[in-house]
Amino acid sequence: MSADDQYEVKSPPPARARWRPTRSLVASVGVCAALIAAIALVNRDDTEGGTQAGQTTARYSHNEAGAQSAAKHAAQLIGSERMFSDKERQQVLESVMDPTVVDRLQRDDDRAYRALGDRLGLGRDGTPPSGQTFVSTTTPLKITTKSYTDTRASVAVWCSGVLGLTGKGATVSPRTSWFTMRLDLTWGLDGWRVHKIDQTQGPNP
Repeated sequence: MSADDQYEVKSPPPARARWRPTRSLVASVGVCAALIAAIALVNRDDTEGGTQAGQTTARYSHNEAGAQSAAKHAAQLIGSERMFSDKERQQVLESVMDPTVVDRLQRDDDRAYRALGDRLGLGRDGTPPSGQTFVSTTTPLKITTKSYTDTRASVAVWCSGVLGLTGKGATVSPRTSWFTMRLDLTWGLDGWRVHKIDQTQGPNP
């Protein structure tokens, strides 16, 4: 996300913008400082019914369209409001990530999202301060397959996101940002699972 897309915050820490399996998913979705936009769950999915709590990517077809749908679903989940809840964060990671990277990510993201939630004033279950509403939404705008085989796929998802707090005493008003996630997926017994994610700023419309 560009500097124009960042949320106003006093004395933010240095920005981070890329992700590898040994780094936090917070970085992958562009939470560059304490209050940078996180990707949020859009409570619907256009393929094979709706997005359900705890749903995995296994339901997506073993073809290119299925890989695209799995990537879209994962992009919506991994930075969602659910990631600010200790319990739901674990469910999200286990539902969309390759099992070989889940344990490392769980440890990293527990620290990162708790720290971010503390700065936002959220509880461990993701609840905002009294009298405030936590606003976090993401809309996938374009999905492009970069490469595809029967066992591996690389998919780019261009998104717009909104993050912030509303209500009495809120110090971070909602702002809009644009970013592109590139998700590398593998096909296995559990269907399409995400093994690696990279995030880049923009393009802004």
